[in-house]
Order: sequence, then structure tokens, then C-alpha cells
Amino acid sequence: MGIKILLVEDDESFARYVLKVLSKTDFDTIDYASGPEKALDTIKDTDYDLIISDVNMPKINGFEMAKRIIKTKKGKIKFIFISGFVDKITDDDPALNKLSLFISKPFKPEVLLKAIEDILK
Repeated sequence: MGIKILLVEDDESFARYVLKVLSKTDFDTIDYASGPEKALDTIKDTDYDLIISDVNMPKINGFEMAKRIIKTKKGKIKFIFISGFVDKITDDDPALNKLSLFISKPFKPEVLLKAIEDILK
């Protein structure tokens, strides 16, 4: 399929769940970063098609991380944001909102896979 995905999630048990779901697909690359700082370092070496990121993380939230990535990577990286807090489902940046979808935690595997399919169209 040739799709490269980076998961950014500070909750290790939830990250294992998402990685298990993704491991049953035929995506080319599925990498994991335990937080935004690690993700910002990881993207220097790989051109990802999609970043799946928690919103609420320490120091840098998922939206801020995505804005930094968009500035440094001129490609069209897409984002799926995941959060258990549904009151903040989008960012105020219209450019970021055009490149992203939101999923509320917890979610079933098919919800994530459908979101991936939709955002990568």
C-alpha cells in the first residue's frame, strides 16, 4: 500500500491497542512516538503520509505539534487526532482543520480504520 503512519500517544496501554489495530493492516510503515518531542525528532528522517496523535499530552499538545510539523514538512501530511475529551475537537487553525479528522476515545478498530481510509482519499 505504501502508506507511512506515525502514532503519537503518551498513554502506553492505549498506544499498544492502536498499534495492534494497525498491525493487522497492510500499511508500509507504522512507527510509534511516545510524545510530541519524540515525534518531532522522528519526522526528520521519514516522510509520513499520516500522523495519528493524541490531543492532550504534556508540554506540547497534538495540535501544536501538528502545526510545527506542517511548518517544517512542506508535504501534505494528514492528521487524525484522538482524545477522550470531546470538548476540544478542532483547532482554531483552518489550515490544520482541512488536513485532519478527530476520533473520540475509546473507539472500535473499525472506526479508526474508516477514519484512515477517509483522510487518505
